[in-house]
Amino acid sequence: MVAALVAMGLGLACTPEVEPALSARDELPAESVELDPNASARERLSALEQTARETADFAALPASDGRFGPDPYRLIPLASVGDSGRFAGLLRGADQLVILDDEGHPIASAPAPHDPTDLALRGDELLVVGTGSGR
Repeated sequence: MVAALVAMGLGLACTPEVEPALSARDELPAESVELDPNASARERLSALEQTARETADFAALPASDGRFGPDPYRLIPLASVGDSGRFAGLLRGADQLVILDDEGHPIASAPAPHDPTDLALRGDELLVVGTGSGR
């Protein structure tokens, strides 16, 4: 039995070497590599993005609530105080409370706290709160 094991070991040691298959990390021959038709455009875009990131001064940009203009944010019906068809609303970019007719046209307005966030009706009073003021 020992002789059989020695013979088998010698037989395996004398076989020709088998080359391993290509791994994902091995380079493929040049003729089989596909070129990316968008590589140049991607490099230009990457350079543009990098420049934009490096030169952006976010501290100097105005706040978005003033940059994008008035934005109707919160609307509530005024029907409970006898004004059927009218609504109260907040305009965030303008820091205004507005009264709107049944078609959405403003008919009255008043200043609101900076960056108004909520609106409530209590009896015949409109209550407005915002992030920029304690009044």
